[in-house]
Amino acid sequence: MSRLWVENVGNLVCTAPFPCGESRRALLISVPEGDDKPAKHPAIVAAADLLVITKSDLLPHVPFDPERCLAHARALKPDLPALVLSARTGDGMAGWMEWVRTGAI
Repeated sequence: MSRLWVENVGNLVCTAPFPCGESRRALLISVPEGDDKPAKHPAIVAAADLLVITKSDLLPHVPFDPERCLAHARALKPDLPALVLSARTGDGMAGWMEWVRTGAI
């Protein structure tokens, strides 16, 4: 099986209305960006197939509430699956790899 990854390196607004031929979209929100991103960028949440909260190791150091972030996202897309990842501890990585392989967690 082959994969092609298309990464948005701009902002969360520009990419939502422009499909690039992808079969699935993962929306990554890093803890330092703030838990309000789903509320500020509803179009990209609506286009996402998975919400991934990254850099969770920083949670003790920044004002980010994962539950608030998820609540904003699920107010727009109630069945949106979500993961919280830690590259340091590996938390959430099994679910991420399962989603990459199968599209489900």
